[in-house]
Parts: sequence; C-alpha cells; structure tokens
Amino acid sequence: MILVETKVSYDRRAPDAKEANAKSAMLRSYIYTHTMMWGSDGLRVLPQTLWSEFAETVDRFIQNLSHLCDVSVYYLPYPKTNADLTQRDLFAATTDELRRRRNIMYTDVCHRLGLVLDDLNDRLKMEVVGDKTKLARIYESSLADLPRDIKLFRAFNMAAFQSDALNEILDKLHEFTELDVNALRKNSVVRQEAWQKSIDLLNLLSKA
Repeated sequence: MILVETKVSYDRRAPDAKEANAKSAMLRSYIYTHTMMWGSDGLRVLPQTLWSEFAETVDRFIQNLSHLCDVSVYYLPYPKTNADLTQRDLFAATTDELRRRRNIMYTDVCHRLGLVLDDLNDRLKMEVVGDKTKLARIYESSLADLPRDIKLFRAFNMAAFQSDALNEILDKLHEFTELDVNALRKNSVVRQEAWQKSIDLLNLLSKA
C-alpha cells in the first residue's frame, strides 16, 4: 500500500484562475476515484499493484497543469507499527491509530462499493404499476465501468483486508459484466433475476 498526498496552489485573482480551478479539480477527481480515504487529514491510500498506471496518469495531469498552477503529488510509505518500540504505551498508541485509519479505509471501500451496487440496482429496477411492469432505462454504458470498479476494490481487498465477504461480493458482481444488455431490455425473466441478484449483493454488503 502507498499513501498519496496532493497539494495544489494558484493565484485565485489571476485571469486564468477559473481554468486552473476546473482542471485541478479534474486531477483531484481522478485521485479520489482511484484511491480511498486514509484518516481525515487529506491523505489517500492506493494499492501498490495499481501505482504504475496511477502515477503515469497523474504525471500527465501535472504536465498539463504546469502553466496554470503548482501541483505536487507525494507518495509516502504505508506505515507499519514497529514491534521493537520499547515504550508499551507508545506501541499501543501507534497500533490504535493504524487500526483507526484502516477502519476508515475499509468504511470508504464499502461505501464506494455500495454506490456501485445502488446504481446497478436502480438500472435494473422493475416496478409493477397496475397490470404493467415499468422498467428503468438501461444502456450499454450502465455496465461499462464495472470491470474498472471491480479491479479497484479487489486490489484494495487483496492488499489490506483479505475479506472473504468482499471477495464473494466482487465475484458475484463480476457476473454482471457478462450480461447481455439487449436481453436485460427485452427479457423480463432475465431482468428480474439480475435485479434480485443486485438486491442480494446489497444485503451481503450490509453484513460485510
């Protein structure tokens, strides 16, 4: 695991301040999308397996922003409690802080995964109105981001949690990437089964 710290500064009175704000917001959005919270001090955390692609993209952002603002992205080592600490109270305090931050990271992973499942559930929803079944609109793009999301959550789980519950959810979520969108549009039985599976996944996540 790697910690990520981002610092952005620019003259808010400059003529190009709005452009600097908009483009730096795109950088922050990319970083937040591909990392998780690490405490409440702005640090983010990233699985080492995803670092190369992440750093390469961040470098491109920084190059494109160089004429607008000063951007620094720092990569810090993931801390480990030193078992050789001689002061028992200090060892306990550092262990408790790492556990607290790890719990924050886990909560963020579950929250983000929940958002993906909620969106999937909304796309597959079927409502009976009178004698008619009303279907939410579903597009090819509705499932397009699932492989990216699954890759991200699986990397965090492997690096930090090794949770069997998360593995099960991600394995079942992967099955949605193999669904045919046309079948979901036209076949109510296929749609009903997929919708129920999305509900089951939300229930699993609530217990993870």
